[in-house]
Amino acid sequence: MSSQRSGGCVPVSFWSRRTSWLRCCEVQARERDVRMSLARLTARERQVLELLGLGLGDKDIALRLGVGIETVKSHTAHLFGKLGVESRMQALILAVRYGVVTLD
Repeated sequence: MSSQRSGGCVPVSFWSRRTSWLRCCEVQARERDVRMSLARLTARERQVLELLGLGLGDKDIALRLGVGIETVKSHTAHLFGKLGVESRMQALILAVRYGVVTLD
């Protein structure tokens, strides 16, 4: 079986292997980007992420860190932006998967 791509006959298995290889490269690039993003978190953003992992809300995190609630919200927004996520759960999944946070 062959495919008509780029004006010539190329075995379909070639395209299948190429597609698999490209997917693998995309996954590796995404993982590299996530690791780099996690490495760019500030110490305070990491603390906030760890406290999120304990299930604490903004008010409790603020009390633990001795800062205002708006400061916690700012740290949370920054870490969401750096990680490219939209929720606490998404941030925690990445942090746990890459060993930044452990859920004991």
